[in-house]
Amino acid sequence: MKSEGFFILGCFEGEKLVGAVAIRDFCHVSLLFVDKAYQHRGIAKELFAKALAICIHEDPELDGITVNSSPYAVPIYKRLGFEVIGESTTNDGITFVPMKKSILKP
Repeated sequence: MKSEGFFILGCFEGEKLVGAVAIRDFCHVSLLFVDKAYQHRGIAKELFAKALAICIHEDPELDGITVNSSPYAVPIYKRLGFEVIGESTTNDGITFVPMKKSILKP
């Protein structure tokens, strides 16, 4: 699905959706999910890499991509190259940690 800077990529096993990434404005991860039974297989890494490539294609001047990570997912995003850029915050009962992955230009 793609619409004005928003798109979703999915990973399937047969007809079963086992992972997904959603990007907003070609610069913010809205969702990154992998079914528990399929974790630790590189699915999140591959989904994110493909999403990031699309973001850079759509905006060659892109200098970074952000995410509001759940506290649980901070180590996962760190493995994907994100860094914490702010304090843990709770908004409308949802706790998140703002993070950013800088994109280095050649």
